[in-house]
Amino acid sequence: MTLLPNYDDLDGMDLAALVACREISATELLEEAINRIETIDPLINAMAFKFYDRARSQIASGLPSGPFSGVPFALKDIGAPLAGTPCAEGSRLLRDNISKTNNTLVQRYLSAGLVMLGKTTTSEFALVGSIENDLHGQTRNPWNREYSTGGSSGGSAAAVAARMLPMAHGNDGGGSIRLPSACCGVFGFKPSRGRTPFGPLSGEGTAGTSVNHVITRSVRDSAAMLDVISAPDIGDPYAAPAPERPYLEEIGRPLRRLRIGVMTELPDLQISVDAVAAAETGAKICENLGHFVEPVRLPFEARPVRRLFREIAGIGVAARLEAIGKARGHAVTQDEVEPHSWLAAQAGKLLSAPDYLARVQEIHALGRAFGPWFTRYDVIITPTIARPAYPLGVIGGQTDDLLGMHDVLMNIYPFTQVYNMTGQPAMSMPLYRSAEGLPIGVQFAAAYGREGLLFRLASQIEIAAPWKQYKPDLLQKTSN
Repeated sequence: MTLLPNYDDLDGMDLAALVACREISATELLEEAINRIETIDPLINAMAFKFYDRARSQIASGLPSGPFSGVPFALKDIGAPLAGTPCAEGSRLLRDNISKTNNTLVQRYLSAGLVMLGKTTTSEFALVGSIENDLHGQTRNPWNREYSTGGSSGGSAAAVAARMLPMAHGNDGGGSIRLPSACCGVFGFKPSRGRTPFGPLSGEGTAGTSVNHVITRSVRDSAAMLDVISAPDIGDPYAAPAPERPYLEEIGRPLRRLRIGVMTELPDLQISVDAVAAAETGAKICENLGHFVEPVRLPFEARPVRRLFREIAGIGVAARLEAIGKARGHAVTQDEVEPHSWLAAQAGKLLSAPDYLARVQEIHALGRAFGPWFTRYDVIITPTIARPAYPLGVIGGQTDDLLGMHDVLMNIYPFTQVYNMTGQPAMSMPLYRSAEGLPIGVQFAAAYGREGLLFRLASQIEIAAPWKQYKPDLLQKTSN
């Protein structure tokens, strides 16, 4: 029996308000979330690890009075070590790895009063845009369980879309927050480079392309959470510019007429009719809100960007496997990881230190090339994904062919990686569905450090074209 019949319709701030005014206790809210997970997760497999007793003990020990006090929450199984809990990074190689300490990001989540009840699935080492790994198996899209959630934060996106949780942690090094959000019909926001912490265990993620945040159902939850986690950490190598005001204050704030460019084509890739229609839908909503909208062509192509992403990721996984080998006293072998991880690492080893520095310079050159365009335009709209969510096995079946796998990924996900390289904030909004009912996100990007502008625009769009009422059918099948 449910304790909170309207749980599906409430975001994290709503739930925190109920706990604060004692309409429901944090323990009752946790048990509601656990009940949802135990009912729904067998259908979609979004939870990598569950630590319910730890969550109960966390509440019993007393929660801080933060903005999300008592709200159930899950961390992605990479980039968010929580002391005493598993952190396998989606790999059977690390299935027995237990974190010894919290990182700064997790400590800030805890300070907000979030109740940590588990970790969500990811692809091995967050390398692939679909959750089909040897350790946990396939994570299924709540809108059609034969389809992928996207990745690599696919478990978090699925858990939020299926209404198991109001929000969940994700990280984004090439689209890993925005892509699964686009496939699962939820809100995914990638902050600017340096906006959220990686310390104290590392200074940055994947040559500065990766950033942490959350996947949510509402815009305001994302803004409020960025307020919680975004202050510079001691010893950070760099930090994004300070915001004009708290991000939550941007929600509903009046917005001047924006100049918006819309890009629906790439010279070296075919974009699906659905994806074009999604971007045009986002553009039309903005036009109806009074903003100036026109077509634009930014200076990049899909193939060179994907090649750069592939090489940087390969260097990163090579370094990760080497570190694991050194820590345990013997090298990682091919049979201990999935084929694509091994192939990526071997390719990464072929690149020299000068090669790596040259790739970093290519990353920064993209930022230089994009900068002037965001003095002419406040926001650029593109599809988040180039076609609707794809069946499970499309990427999983490519694991023995590294270049073939990346070719598939490029054809599905050509629009997101470039903003990781430029460091700019970008968000995916669930504004379109295909004729088959599969979500297709619309991506909005702004100049470096302009998260506030995106949140203000997103809150306008959320009112003009609300998505809260759209829920996957599996919820209706399992709610009675």
